[in-house]
Amino acid sequence: MTNAMDKVQEKHLLLMAIAPIGIVMNSGMGLLTQWLKLPIYLDAIGTLVATVLTGIPGGIVTGIASSLFYGLFFNPVVPFYGGTQVAIAIFTGWMLKKRFLRTTPRIIFTGISLGVVSAIASAPVVIAFSGVTGTCTDMTMALLLASGRSLFQSVFWANFANEPFDKLIQCLITLWIVRRLPLRCKKHFPNLVHLEYPKS
Repeated sequence: MTNAMDKVQEKHLLLMAIAPIGIVMNSGMGLLTQWLKLPIYLDAIGTLVATVLTGIPGGIVTGIASSLFYGLFFNPVVPFYGGTQVAIAIFTGWMLKKRFLRTTPRIIFTGISLGVVSAIASAPVVIAFSGVTGTCTDMTMALLLASGRSLFQSVFWANFANEPFDKLIQCLITLWIVRRLPLRCKKHFPNLVHLEYPKS
C-alpha cells in the first residue's frame, strides 16, 4: 500500500516538474514562430513531451495551462484552442501505447494523423472567429477568402495544408528531445518503454 502511494506521489511530483517546462516550451516556440512569421505553429511540443513522459493526463494539464497562459499574456484567442491541446494529448498518448512512436514510418504516420486530428479540433474555433485568430494561417485564410471560397472551404484548406506538416515536425522534435534525456532521468518515466525497440 505504501509502495503504491509512493508511486502515485512520485507521478504527481514528476507532472509538477514537467508541466511548467511544457508550458514554457509551448509558449516560447509559439512566440518564436509568430515573431519569425513561419507558416507553422510548433506550439504543442511541450504538450507532446509531457504526454510522452507522464501520460495523457500530464499532456492535458500542460496543454490547457499553456493555452491559458498564452491567452493571458499574448493572444486572447489561444485559450479557445484548449480543446485542440486536449485532442493532441489524447491522440498522442494512445498512439504511444500502440507503439506508433517507435519506428520512422510509424512516426511519420502518427505526425500526419495528429495533424488531421488537430485540424478537425481547431476548425470550429477558426470558423467562430471568421478566420482571424492571430495565428500563422490567417494570411492563408485571407487569400482563400479573397479568391471567393467560402469560410468553411477556406478553413478546411488552410488547416489541412498546414497541420499535418506542422505536427510531423513537432513529433520529430519531441522524440529528439525525449530520446536524449539522461538515462538517470528516463528511469523515472515508465511510459518510455513504449519507445523501445523489441528485443530479439
